[in-house]
Parts: sequence; structure tokens; C-alpha cells
Amino acid sequence: MNTIEHIALQLVSLGLGHPVEWDTPLSGIDWKAVIDLAMSHGMDAVAWDGLQALYELQPELAGELDASLGETKYDWFSFTLQAEQDYERQWRSFVELDKAFRAEGIRMLVLKGFMFNECYPDPRHRSSCDIDCFLMGEGPVMDESAYERGNQLMESRGIAVNRSYYKNSSFTFMGTNVENHRFCTAARTSRRWKEFEMLLQRLLKEANGFRTVENTEALIGPALFNALFLTRHAQMHFLVEDGLSLRHVCDWGMFLKRYGKDLDWDKYMSICEQFGMDRFAFHLTRLAVRICGDPGIDGLDAISTGMDEPEQRLLNDIMTIGDRAGKHKGRWGLAWGTLRSSWKFRLFSDESSFRCLWQFVRGYFFDRTPNLN
Repeated sequence: MNTIEHIALQLVSLGLGHPVEWDTPLSGIDWKAVIDLAMSHGMDAVAWDGLQALYELQPELAGELDASLGETKYDWFSFTLQAEQDYERQWRSFVELDKAFRAEGIRMLVLKGFMFNECYPDPRHRSSCDIDCFLMGEGPVMDESAYERGNQLMESRGIAVNRSYYKNSSFTFMGTNVENHRFCTAARTSRRWKEFEMLLQRLLKEANGFRTVENTEALIGPALFNALFLTRHAQMHFLVEDGLSLRHVCDWGMFLKRYGKDLDWDKYMSICEQFGMDRFAFHLTRLAVRICGDPGIDGLDAISTGMDEPEQRLLNDIMTIGDRAGKHKGRWGLAWGTLRSSWKFRLFSDESSFRCLWQFVRGYFFDRTPNLN
């Protein structure tokens, strides 16, 4: 890891409330490169928080910091203000979308997004570009009709709904992209992953303790559901898409700090092992705890004094995501991304890259509109 990456990680840790001792000489730092790197991971506003924490924790560095930062400090502050404005715009969209669904007897379960924002010290500083939701009936209860009722509600308001993708529809609501999920995960690749999807939906069906996003009636699912969903979502980003960003890691770490006390860690890891996610979950958690701090979960023993090879390779791959961003879009991009990731499958999955690619191909041609029955 180079100096720029090290500085960015230190600032992100500080911004998330995990104190680390500053160990980098301040002279000669390319602060623009630090900001650009943090921005490529959607963490520039969090890194700004880390800079403010550094001023508070080590005031003796203030003069040297000011001299080192120069005018870059003001640019950084303006980026943070823009992040806050983006958050406020998306929040207004989120609140109004929740109200629209509630008026029709539909409950909106949040997947990612504002569930994560609540976990951060300053929710406005976690970047987000869309709203992912899974629609349920009143109660809340599982209601297969809620997905299409939500689509039709948007169309009744003159909003175009794209249903071309089997996993979710998409539309733009008050300037914010929304993904309305029929399935939480990629369910048409194999029977195994249909069983995983059925497990997630069963956890929602059996849940008796939904939370709500603050100041709304939008739902947050049970801890085990979210932990499994987020792990699989992150694993797929890592294995077959552009890769994990630092934000993915921090989302997981901050989720564990906020909701980990409600998570049965042994049961979570047992299910991860059943679906070949255990090695990925273990090393992702090790890295997340290093950056975000100890979540204090009973049964979690994920940290050793140094990084092992898989964790180091995971971190190295994460820190170079900016070089790959947007290169693996579409079916051919997905195929290439999967094949070039054979080492990731060896270290972090119990499937091979070729098997995964075959599952995608088979699903695309022979299971275009999957069902779970």
C-alpha cells in the first residue's frame, strides 16, 4: 500500500470514529491525490470528517496541517458541502416515496442505502446514488403482489418503469433512481442461489422485529437477513463486477457496530459456510474491523496482529477499484470480469469462475423469468 492509500485509510478510520495514531510526515503530501482516491470510493466526505478529527485529537499538528493542505482544504470542504446537498435531495425523494407507497398499503423495506447512512457518525457524508427497496404488504407481511403494485403506482403518476431486468424494476422518482426488487439477490444463476433467495425471503416472512428508518415508516429488516444479504451483495461485487470499494467495507463495519449485538454470529457464519461465503465473510470482517473498529459482537474473533495473504490481496484489490470502475458493464463485461477473477474465486468462494460464468449463461438462456417454486 502506498502513502496516498495509507493516508486515505487513516482519515476514513478517524472519520468513522475509530481513533488511529497519525504516523505519516505531513510535508510533501499530495492532498489532491488523497481526495481523488477517497472520492473514487465515495468516502471523501468521511475522510473530511477524519481530517477534522485529526485536528481535534492531535492539535499540535494544526499549524503543520494547515501549511501542508493549503488551498486544497477549501476545495475539500466544498466537496463535502456538495455531498450534504446530494444527501438532502435524496432524503426528500426517499421520504416522499415511502409516503406514496404507504398511502396504497405498501410497506417499503430498505436494502442498503439509508439503512447504512444511519450507521455513520454523520449520515449525510455516506455517498449514495439510488434507492434499493423490496416491497411488502401491511403488517408488514410478505405479499408477492406488492412488487407489481408498486410499479403500477409509479406508472399511474406518469413515471416510466423499466421492467427489462428480472431481478428488479427501475424508475426515477423526484430525480433519484429507484430499484424495486422482485428478488433481493441474483436468483436465476442456479438452484443453490434460488435456495439462498428463498432463505432471505423466509427470514422476512418469519421476522417479528422490524425496525424503521428514523422519521419514516420505511422498514429495516432483521439483523440476520441484512447480514446475509449484504455479504452476498458485496461478494458478487468483488467476484464478478468492478470489485469492492472502500465504502462497501465501511458499510459492513458500521452495520456491525450498529446492529451486530442483534446478530447471531455463529448462525450467520454457519449459513455463510453452507453457501460458500464463509471465507469472504471472514476476511471482509477482519478488514472492516481494522478500519471501523471493534463492533463488540459475542463470538466474533476475526482479528489477529497482522494481515494474512487473502486479506492483503483483498485490500490491494479494493484500493485499485478506481482503475476498473465502469469497465465490466453489460453481459460481455460481466463475463470478462468473472474470468479475470479466478484468483478471487480460489480464495473467497467454493465455486470456480468458470462454474459461475456457466451459471450466468444457463440462467440467461434457460431461466429468463425465474420463480422460486
